[in-house]
Amino acid sequence: MDLADYLRTYLTDHRAGQAAIVRVAHRFARSNRATPWELELSRLADDIEADAAVLDSVAEACAVEGGKAKRLLALAGERMGRLKLNGHILTYSPLSRVFEAEGLAAAAALKRQMWRTLERLQHRHAALADFDFAELADRATSQAEVLQRIHEWAADQMAGRPSNVST
Repeated sequence: MDLADYLRTYLTDHRAGQAAIVRVAHRFARSNRATPWELELSRLADDIEADAAVLDSVAEACAVEGGKAKRLLALAGERMGRLKLNGHILTYSPLSRVFEAEGLAAAAALKRQMWRTLERLQHRHAALADFDFAELADRATSQAEVLQRIHEWAADQMAGRPSNVST
């Protein structure tokens, strides 16, 4: 395999993951509309969707096609993740809020590493030259920082104690 082959697999795997993460981010924002984090979560979900669109543009620039089966599996996994027992059957659980914040924070860290990897490959693959991967990595870092504060708040909410975490 050469770099183009590795890049094809790398990008299709990340695109599959991002498809699921976009859905989690939007669901998380919808489920937390009446919280102090409403605006940040809405903005975050939009940013995560925009990042996925950039990743699609990267794949297009690299002539990477396919990956539909991987995306379908990732989306199925996201749906299956909703079935976990969280102490509530019909209502949103404080535990769901904690899990979703943790998952999105982990996804932001993974995305930061992905952008850094692509930045390292820019000099080896001409199709990557037009992307500002350093800026994208910085945005992922900012997303992870916001999600950390949301996670702390969510954990406090789950424990039934007032939070000293500010938006």
